Amino acid sequence: MNRNPLALWISDDDDAATWSYRRVITDFPAMLAYPDGEIDPEERHLHFAFDYNRHDVIYWQVAIPVRS
Repeated sequence: MNRNPLALWISDDDDAATWSYRRVITDFPAMLAYPDGEIDPEERHLHFAFDYNRHDVIYWQVAIPVRS
């Protein structure tokens, strides 16, 4: 079973009622599971890792859009 795409969603409100930003990180066919990460202290990048096909762990860094 493929589990994709993996996407980053950002909500600007405290109760996460709306999601103003969505970016697909990857949509390659695979079983993607258990994503976990953190935002750097400058709040410019999200660093995260996820399980790939229950065999490998992949690390990724994604730029966070600047909010106006």
